[in-house]
Amino acid sequence: MSKKHSDKQIGGAHYKHMKIQPTEFISVNGIPFIEGNVIKYVCRHAHKNGKEDVLKAIHYLNLLIEYHYESNDVREPVHEAGLSHADSESPEANQGGRFCNED
Repeated sequence: MSKKHSDKQIGGAHYKHMKIQPTEFISVNGIPFIEGNVIKYVCRHAHKNGKEDVLKAIHYLNLLIEYHYESNDVREPVHEAGLSHADSESPEANQGGRFCNED
């Protein structure tokens, strides 16, 4: 019997405590890319990157608003309290660079 790829995790053990892996949940439910990343980051924040993963989830939620709901009657994207757009650690200021590339 061969091992499944889903039994292996590369780069840590931050998903191993979960009964259902985020990749399996996302795949089985046909969840699109952006929403899948939100799920991934929310699921792992307490076991991997803490606040940074929460900021990544917020970044992807803001992308979802921008790409799918942008109009005059939609509220401004959610921002973490105390961070401005000029803050280089802000997902909004990052424009998808470091926050997207370190998945």
